[in-house]
Amino acid sequence: MESFRQPPPGVALAEEAHAALRRLRHETGGRDLESPAELYRTLGLLHQLADDLSQVLPSLHDQLERALLAGRLQHTALAATARETIDAVASAGHSMSVAHYTGLLVSQELRKAHAAVRDLAAP
Repeated sequence: MESFRQPPPGVALAEEAHAALRRLRHETGGRDLESPAELYRTLGLLHQLADDLSQVLPSLHDQLERALLAGRLQHTALAATARETIDAVASAGHSMSVAHYTGLLVSQELRKAHAAVRDLAAP
């Protein structure tokens, strides 16, 4: 009998978020806008999503650094040194910091778009 391991909660939630965004992209691609209210609500929720995503990244960065400091990480390359492990963590941390900042900018721009369509109505 095969046993199927459930992914860790963070992975499972990220998979669900990814699937939801793919469905949204599929549903919105190539169809006409049903109402400005639909766009307003969608932009508002996407603004919140971008903000939430940017807030998750510092926690992931902290988890990675704690794992490094606790000795729970090592580079998988043959003959890798501790320096390569540290460099990989530093590189990932830098990229997550940039993504965090970029996510805040995306959230801010979506908030502006959300506000801009607030008073639109279908004729």
